[in-house]
Amino acid sequence: MLWGGLFRRLFMDQILFAPFGLALFVGSMGIMEGRRTQKELSEKFNDVYVPALLANWKIWPILQTFNFSVMPLRMDPKAATAA
Repeated sequence: MLWGGLFRRLFMDQILFAPFGLALFVGSMGIMEGRRTQKELSEKFNDVYVPALLANWKIWPILQTFNFSVMPLRMDPKAATAA
């Protein structure tokens, strides 16, 4: 894979998809924990979102660089779920 394509995929994954997916995850976990009001969900989001996103950016770019550059496309979902 060309480096430009690798960096575009990594950019899309980490800058666009990761924040949205994490927000969806934190919000749904808050609801499943019994937080029903906007205030309760906001507290959960404020406590968890930024530290989790920063942790995500420390780990996943390295793993996704390997995934996007080395793993064949037909094995891509398996590599992402194994990490």
